Amino acid sequence: MNPKTKRILLFTAYVGTAVLMSFLIFWVFFSSRGPTGEQININGIIVNVGPGDFPTINGAVPSNLNTNGTAVANTNAGLPQIDTIAGGGLTLTSEVTDKLTAYATKSIDGGGLSYYNREDGKFYRLSPDDLTAYAMSDQKFYSVNNVIWSPTMDKAIIEYPDGSKIMYDFTNEKQYTLPSQYEDISFAPSGREISFKYVTDDEDQNWLAVANADGTGMQGVEFMHDETDKFSASYSPTGQIVGTFTESTSGETQEVYLIGKYGENFKSFKVDGKGFESQWSPNGQQLLYSAHSSKTDYMPSLWVVDASGESIGNNKINIGLNTTSDKCAFSGSSSVICAVPVGMERGSGPFPELSANLPDVFYRVDLNTGNKSQLAIPVDQTGGGQYQARDVFVDDNGEYMYFTDAYTGKVHRIRLK
Repeated sequence: MNPKTKRILLFTAYVGTAVLMSFLIFWVFFSSRGPTGEQININGIIVNVGPGDFPTINGAVPSNLNTNGTAVANTNAGLPQIDTIAGGGLTLTSEVTDKLTAYATKSIDGGGLSYYNREDGKFYRLSPDDLTAYAMSDQKFYSVNNVIWSPTMDKAIIEYPDGSKIMYDFTNEKQYTLPSQYEDISFAPSGREISFKYVTDDEDQNWLAVANADGTGMQGVEFMHDETDKFSASYSPTGQIVGTFTESTSGETQEVYLIGKYGENFKSFKVDGKGFESQWSPNGQQLLYSAHSSKTDYMPSLWVVDASGESIGNNKINIGLNTTSDKCAFSGSSSVICAVPVGMERGSGPFPELSANLPDVFYRVDLNTGNKSQLAIPVDQTGGGQYQARDVFVDDNGEYMYFTDAYTGKVHRIRLK
């Protein structure tokens, strides 16, 4: 290489290095501020906000923002204002037990809660007044995989990892082994019967069926053949309906058929989307359900529809919250409280793992009108913390909402009044 060419190459490398360093300096000191606005921390979630804009949580502006767009929670302006009674903003969320719990539900008296203690294998009832725990039985149940509570709260179907199942009567402290073919079990409102899918290796023996709570007296209701995945056992609070059959009618719609205990031909209704999941209102007059479609960016969206008698399929309302029906709890027959993930990802309907670790805020919904309002942003006493809710329920007096935090496995509660 001649000297002249070498000098040209060295000069070119020098200029390139200078340009690159200038770019890096600009990026470090200026670009991190954001080209269109600022970053706001909402309860631990960083949100980029443009000039004059407000951050949103699942489509709604959080109520803990002032008109200047500054978050009250987790700022450097001091401790935030925390409500002890849910009023739409930051709300104190207290731990009711320090035990590692699972399958929490309303207790038999309607005021406290019952739960399974993973540490010692026992079931407990927790008093709502002094939060004292009482063993529901001396019996220990190890490695429980699932629990299905009776509406009367005195019985439970207990499932194990190997597929075996028992029904335990806490009042009489008796245990009954259920056939392994019983799947997707649902209790009748009286707690004395169950509906379920009877699934075998022989497709000609597959039935949606009913039986006594101890597993005896099985009676077939609807022949499932090879379509077991389209059926779901779901006893209605009226006792008239024991399950549903869901059939795809197009690329983005489904038809849901309600199956009567005695073979009644109830009306069906159309679902705008796939991934139908539902729960009954306490009076059995409505179904709260979630489904996803291209219109919702394939995120689960909540709906409510009439589901009794001649009105089945009427008054269908799109509530417009991106969450699933199992993250909701009824407070009375026409009011429901739902945990709504913050920043749900597109496609989380068919692929829920995309949003599996997101924290929740709570909304209250009037099912008669579909109107919704933010109920609470759950925080600890410092104004921080994040919670992901499951097993949500409200006590009979509507005083407290309970939920299990999926992050820690601990039960928490929020005061509602």
